[in-house]
Amino acid sequence: MITDSYDNDRTPLLTPQDTLSDTVKQAAEQAPLDTVLLVFSNRLIQKLQERGEIEELSPQVLLGNASARYPVFRVRGTDIGILLSGIGGPSAAGNAEELRVLFPLKNLFLFGSCGTLTNLKEGSLIVPEKAYRDEGTSYHYAPASDYIDILQAETLRGIFDQLEIPYISGNTWTTDAFYRETSAKRDRLVSEGCVCVEMECASVQAVCTYYGINFFPFFYSADSLHSTWTRRILGDKEQSASLAAFHAAVSAAGILQERMHSSGSE
Repeated sequence: MITDSYDNDRTPLLTPQDTLSDTVKQAAEQAPLDTVLLVFSNRLIQKLQERGEIEELSPQVLLGNASARYPVFRVRGTDIGILLSGIGGPSAAGNAEELRVLFPLKNLFLFGSCGTLTNLKEGSLIVPEKAYRDEGTSYHYAPASDYIDILQAETLRGIFDQLEIPYISGNTWTTDAFYRETSAKRDRLVSEGCVCVEMECASVQAVCTYYGINFFPFFYSADSLHSTWTRRILGDKEQSASLAAFHAAVSAAGILQERMHSSGSE
C-alpha cells in the first residue's frame, strides 16, 4: 500500500543542501533564526509590510519553486522569522525542510484559516491535538496511521492560557482534496473529535517529528462545512482574524524564546 511507503533509510537521494544555492545559505547565516512562522495568506504579508511589522531578511534569501519564490521576513524588533508558504502539504513540508537547513530551527509555528466541521464562531482559534492524515506527504516521514499526534499542543495551550488568548481544542482533518470533502466523511471525523479541516498540519508535523523540531500549529475558523458549505469570512473578510492570529503567534513565540534563553538552550 502507498500509505506504507515510510522508509527507515535516512539517506534521501535529494536534500535541501543540494538544491539551495551557496548564496542563499551564506545570506541566511547572517540571521540565525531559531523560530519561524509559516503562513499562507499573501494578504496578511502585504498588510504586515504596510504596517511596518515585518522586514525582509535579505533579498537573497528566497524560498519557493518555479511557480513563485518568497522572501523570508523578520518580525520587526525580534529574532522571529516569517515565511509565506504555498498551500498544501508538499509545499509546506518542503518549506519546513529548507528552513531547517538554512537556520538553526527549533520552533516552527504554522497558522492560517480552516474550515469548521462543527458549529464554531468565525475567527475562533483552534489548537489541534491530532491531525487526520488524509494526505500523502506525512507517509514519507512517519509510519502509517490514521492520525499523527501534535506533540506541542499542550505547550501551546499553556502559553495561550498564560496570554489569556481564548481557543478551542480538538482534532483536525488534513486533506489534499478540498473538493472531495463529503458529508459522510465529515460526520465520521466529527465523531472522532475533528473540529476543523485544512491542508498542511499532518504533513508538517511529520516533517518536524522526523527532525526533532518543535511544531506549533493553530488555525482560525473561516468557512464552514458544519451543514452545507458557507464562505463566511473566507477570503476578503478574514484580515482581522489573520492579524489576530499573527499577533498570537508572535506573543507565543516570544515566550518560547524567553524560556529557551533562560534555560541556557542554544
